[in-house]
Amino acid sequence: MEFGLTQEIIRVRIELHDVYISRTQYSRIEVGDSILKATEVIALAEVLGRSCDWLLGYNLNK
Repeated sequence: MEFGLTQEIIRVRIELHDVYISRTQYSRIEVGDSILKATEVIALAEVLGRSCDWLLGYNLNK
């Protein structure tokens, strides 16, 4: 799903939640080469306006 946000905008918004991710780390997360910490999952879900379950790929309607 596309949110129309650049990596940099997402990183800056995540920092507003006192979570810091480098550009390199964010790129690794996007391609699946890095595992997110719980605090990063929560901050990213907030920034994208989605639940942590959605972000992690859980389908609660099964």
